[in-house]
Amino acid sequence: MAVESNVVLVPLDSTSAHSQAVLAYCLDNLIAPTDKVVVLHVAQHSLESSVDDTYEQSELQEIAEKLKAMATTILKTRSIANSVSVSVAYGEPRGVIMIEANELSPRLIVMGSHGKGARPCLGSVTSHVLHRAECPVMIVPNQFATQAATTKRTGATYEINVEA
Repeated sequence: MAVESNVVLVPLDSTSAHSQAVLAYCLDNLIAPTDKVVVLHVAQHSLESSVDDTYEQSELQEIAEKLKAMATTILKTRSIANSVSVSVAYGEPRGVIMIEANELSPRLIVMGSHGKGARPCLGSVTSHVLHRAECPVMIVPNQFATQAATTKRTGATYEINVEA
């Protein structure tokens, strides 16, 4: 499938230092001026969210606000004028990421590696997306992500939209 898109999908599993570094690396090195960056977080259902719909919505909004704050902080330290949106959903991460990738038809998916699974460099979700995505998948190893987090640009223009 020929991908003619200006969307870059960045699935993150948290607002950890590594997730921040992956987003910083993406913004510094992988986006074109016309790209729209979509930060996606997939929360897994908790007991509370299974029983109470209001809790589910407030939890998703809280996660979205944390990701928005993280992205805003990163953008403020760099001179990047790209549109960045934050999307948070409940579900099984592999499936939700692949559904989003199929709907958005991104030109690139950027993910981090943490190595908690059977493979030393890739987690199970990253491995799943890498082998099934219909577009290129860039996996940012820890050492590159850490370098990006410590290198800062100044003077940002940014736009953040939160979709929960």
